[in-house]
Amino acid sequence: MNVLSRRSHLGYYEVDSKIYYSKILATQNCKKGEWPRWVFNHDVFCMFNWKQEPTEDLYELYKQRAWQLRQQYDRLILFYSGGIDSTVVLKTFVENRIPLDQIVSYGSFNFNHWKKLQRNQEIDRVAIPEIKKILNYYKLDTPYVLIDDWHLFDNFKDESWIFNASPSSFRPETYVFNFHHTHPEIQKIMSKGKTAIIRGMDKPKLLCEEQENGNKWSLVFLDVQAGGAESLGLSEKINSWYDVEYFYWARNFPKILCKQSHIIKNYFEQKKDITLIRSLFSKGTWGSSKLYYNNWIDPLIYGKYLNQEPGENRKYFSLGKWAVKNSGPKDFEFFIHGNDKAKTYWKKGMEYIVDNVDHFYLDGFDGHKRVDLKTFIEKGFTGTYSDPYHLN
Repeated sequence: MNVLSRRSHLGYYEVDSKIYYSKILATQNCKKGEWPRWVFNHDVFCMFNWKQEPTEDLYELYKQRAWQLRQQYDRLILFYSGGIDSTVVLKTFVENRIPLDQIVSYGSFNFNHWKKLQRNQEIDRVAIPEIKKILNYYKLDTPYVLIDDWHLFDNFKDESWIFNASPSSFRPETYVFNFHHTHPEIQKIMSKGKTAIIRGMDKPKLLCEEQENGNKWSLVFLDVQAGGAESLGLSEKINSWYDVEYFYWARNFPKILCKQSHIIKNYFEQKKDITLIRSLFSKGTWGSSKLYYNNWIDPLIYGKYLNQEPGENRKYFSLGKWAVKNSGPKDFEFFIHGNDKAKTYWKKGMEYIVDNVDHFYLDGFDGHKRVDLKTFIEKGFTGTYSDPYHLN
C-alpha cells in the first residue's frame, strides 16, 4: 500500500489497496464499473460511537476544539473568508480568549476597483468589517493580513497542474491554495514554530433512508463537498513544516461532527416532514440544493451567531454556493483579467480530463453520449461518498 501523506487526514482515494490523492489518477486505475473508495479518516471514525450523542453543549465542544489546536501547535493561522463556517471559528477563539497568531483573508486587491470585484465581495462587505469590529471590541492586536494572491494564478504552467489541484474541484481559485503559504507574512509566522492553517470547512452531510421501523440516519463525507477546501498536491511537496486543520472535521475530535449530526437528526425527526427530509437528506440531492441545505442546517449548528430560523433565507451577505463545479463567482476575475497563458493552461487541463478519463466517472454521462468540455466544467466528476457512519 502507498505511504500515507502527512495530509491524508484531508481525504484520499483507494483503488485495489493503493492510495491516490488525485481523483484523476484514482479513476484511471479503476476497472470498468468500479468506483474508487473515498476515505476520510476512516481508521479513526470507524472506531468512534456515532450513535451516542455527546452530552456537552455544542459551543463548549467548539471551545474544546479551539483549545486542542492551541495546545497542539506553536502557531495558529485562521483563513477567514467571511462565511458563517469560519466566522464561528473566529468567534470561538476570541470569545474564549484563545489566541490566534494571524488571521488571513485572500483575494485580488491589486485592482483600483478591487471592492467591486465579485471575488472580493465577501472580504469587503463581511470579513474586513467583522474583523475590525471583533478586534476592537475585544481589544486584540492579532495581525489581520489581506493576501493579494492575483499573481499566484501565473502558476498555471502547463496542463499538469490538474494533478496538483484539490481532489475533485478544478476551479482556478482552489489551485492557487497551493501557494498561499508563500506569502511573506505567513512565512514569518511559520518560521516561529510548528504551525497550523485552520479552515472552517463545511456542514456535516447526512443521509436518511426510510425503513419500516423508522428512518436510518448516517453521516457521510462527500469528496466534492471537501474538494474546494484545500489542494493536496504541491503544498505537500513544497514543504512539510505546516499542517492544514479542518476545524469541524477533525480526526482527533469527532465529537463536534457527532453532536452537530444528532442536533440535525433530532430536529428533523421531531419535525416529521418526510418530503422535506427526502429533499435534504437523499443521495443525489447535494449538488442541486447546497444553498437550500445550508439555509436549514446553519441555524441548527451556528444559531448562536445567526438571526435566522431553519429554512429561512440568509439575512447576511454571502456569495453562497454555486452550481458550476469548476468555475464560480470567485473565479470570474481570472477568466476576465487573467494572464492569457494561464487561462489557456487551465483550459488544457480541463481538456486533458475530458480526453483521458473514462466518462463513466463524469457527472452528466448518460451511458452513451460523451460529456463535452462545457458540461464537465459545469458538473465535474460525479461525487463519491465515504463509508457511512450510522447515527441510530
